[in-house]
Amino acid sequence: MKLKLMIVWTLYMVALPAAARVIYVDDDATGTGDGTSWVNAYGTLQDALVDAEAAQKPVEVNVGQGIYKPDQGQNQVPGDKEAAFQLIDGVTLKGGFAGLGHTDPNARDIHNFATVLHGDLAGDDGPDFSQYHNNSQTIVRSVHNDATAVLDGFTITGGLGWSGPGISCYDSNALLMNCVITKNKSAGREGGYGGGMYISGGSPTLIHCQFHANWAQADGGGIWCQSHSKPTLSHCQFTNNVATFGGGLSVAESDPVVTNCIFEHNEAHYGAGLGSRYLGHPLLTNCTFYGNQSPNGEALYIGYLGLATAKNCILWDNGKAIAHDEDTSLDITFSNIKGHWPGLGNINVDPLFAAPGYWTHISDPSLPAEPNDPNAVWISGDYHLKSQAGRWISQGSTEPNSVDDNWGFDDATSPCIDAGDPSSPVDLEPLPNGDMINMGAYGQTTEASKSTLDFVSGSLLYTFISDQSTLVQTGGFAGVNWTYLIEGEFTLDVDFDARTASFAQVDARATDHEFPDRVLDPNTAMNLTNLIGTMGDDGIIRFTGKAANEVTVNVQMTLEEGLAHLKGQTTPPPGSADFFILNLDAQAQRMY
Repeated sequence: MKLKLMIVWTLYMVALPAAARVIYVDDDATGTGDGTSWVNAYGTLQDALVDAEAAQKPVEVNVGQGIYKPDQGQNQVPGDKEAAFQLIDGVTLKGGFAGLGHTDPNARDIHNFATVLHGDLAGDDGPDFSQYHNNSQTIVRSVHNDATAVLDGFTITGGLGWSGPGISCYDSNALLMNCVITKNKSAGREGGYGGGMYISGGSPTLIHCQFHANWAQADGGGIWCQSHSKPTLSHCQFTNNVATFGGGLSVAESDPVVTNCIFEHNEAHYGAGLGSRYLGHPLLTNCTFYGNQSPNGEALYIGYLGLATAKNCILWDNGKAIAHDEDTSLDITFSNIKGHWPGLGNINVDPLFAAPGYWTHISDPSLPAEPNDPNAVWISGDYHLKSQAGRWISQGSTEPNSVDDNWGFDDATSPCIDAGDPSSPVDLEPLPNGDMINMGAYGQTTEASKSTLDFVSGSLLYTFISDQSTLVQTGGFAGVNWTYLIEGEFTLDVDFDARTASFAQVDARATDHEFPDRVLDPNTAMNLTNLIGTMGDDGIIRFTGKAANEVTVNVQMTLEEGLAHLKGQTTPPPGSADFFILNLDAQAQRMY
């Protein structure tokens, strides 16, 4: 079986001190080779690391697109399987640059300008890990590093070793971001651990990293954590990794913190998504598990003396999401688990993903297929939650319900929206967010699906908050500048399917706070009940129309949790300098 994977890239940026020296690496460089510019770049990464090690820190090493192997460099021995790229404190390695041959060599796009750290020393790798016998045992190594050792924007592939052939971390606090760790194989003595990455001790941080199609004979197809390590993983994806225990992530005597991560279509005999045992204690927050395959815990398997804590997660695999031995501990709350699991706030209902992954025939994507079909191929999914109020859609999407490059609107709303732990922060979710976090990998992110609490078609009654609602009158022959406070209420008729709105009734008055006898009727002054409102792609309702004497009226309204925000202005026709101009700025509380 083969896997077709669409990778959505998000570039996580970290600012470096302005004084950082920059060293350039490009395998196409033909200049002096001293690393001082793209033209004079080092041709190998190993030579640049020698320079960076000796240099005053901080140092930034910018690496152009291309393939770089650990056995290449002046001090390297060709074919040396023990050679590895060693991370260095105070040194940031950055891949994904266009490099020489491009109009802007500093242009950075880690997808289109892939920088590959490759373990295929002989250049003869075949499919399904064939011809890996002479490959690098470890491609990237981090030993006793602090958080100033950074690896950013690389693809690591082609490693073969018994522990961490892709990346090995020993007592390291290094920072890894925007990396793809793929097609590494861990096997050999003692079984093989951490196909993509091996973590022993330390607290490394991984952000926006993808572990895809790695293989481990024993534990951790994607990552193996042991020896009291405490890694932090956020916004990472584990897809199509295979192991005996813990297809995506395996944990023992370690406490990984895993947030906003996706585990999709991993395989293992125990715990296809994640396996924990021997005092392993993963803390999972806002993670999504889907399409993982195992006879013992498709999402999670908790083995002897293992622990796991999860909240705001979605575990929606094929059959039994969770399996565990005796003498284990699981604390799972405010999560959506197929087949149900006891715990505060847990539910068991279709999460309504935007487009979950599925099996199809390799020659015809319209034909469904069974996983055991040799012609079956897995199509990776989109695990944003459906929402009638707004769902994030990747830039450039051709989905029929995509109304712009960021947000689309569905015909149904996921029950996982606003269903997370009420005590969880929600400030990163876009409005309206119901003041409650969403379950799943996009909860508490800027891509969280929007709440529909205020998005119910019908008549909505609002009351103006008088000390936050003003109507300012300016202009006229006398050049007045009067501020009125608005009191009263209005009824808004909304049709969210047609994306239209209107002021059905306005019962309000605006009073000058300095001269109480001076009063305006907002509806008459701005002709509100005759305005036509349409909801734009950004969720803003825009009302347009005319008031008396051909005065143009424009009002914008934004709805969020229990509130309406109004801003508007009148514009006199050309040549009407004696007309008043009205500026509306109001807040209204929803009553029902």
